[in-house]
Amino acid sequence: MSAVERFLRYVQWDTQSSEQTGTTPSTEGQWALARVLAQELADLGLEGAAVDGHCIVTARIPASPGHEGAPA
Repeated sequence: MSAVERFLRYVQWDTQSSEQTGTTPSTEGQWALARVLAQELADLGLEGAAVDGHCIVTARIPASPGHEGAPA
């Protein structure tokens, strides 16, 4: 999937915040997009793709073969 195709897919999610919920993130759409992003990162081969309790998506790019011991 191209970058443009991914972008067009992402902008279809309703991630507008809500002042009424009192939570961060404030809507289920924000959580849903975060879960989709984490899954896509995992599918791309990134390690440890996850969404934390604050809806922050993280993942690690593995070292290039033969350079696993090199400084980050």
